[in-house]
Amino acid sequence: MKFHIEIVRITDGADTEVLHRSFMDEMNQMQAISKASGLLNIWSGQGANGARILNHRSEELYSWKKS
Repeated sequence: MKFHIEIVRITDGADTEVLHRSFMDEMNQMQAISKASGLLNIWSGQGANGARILNHRSEELYSWKKS
């Protein structure tokens, strides 16, 4: 399956800024979540505090905000 991983900065309002976008071809959603978690850790120094995983139709499958 093809996944889009977005690493984002979520502000106090509803604003979200995409800092990094990756396109991955993984076997399942859990592998994509694992890669997104690693990318979020890498980008946290630049203010990233959240991640989204989307399918090939850009439908959000999973998202989270780091506290």
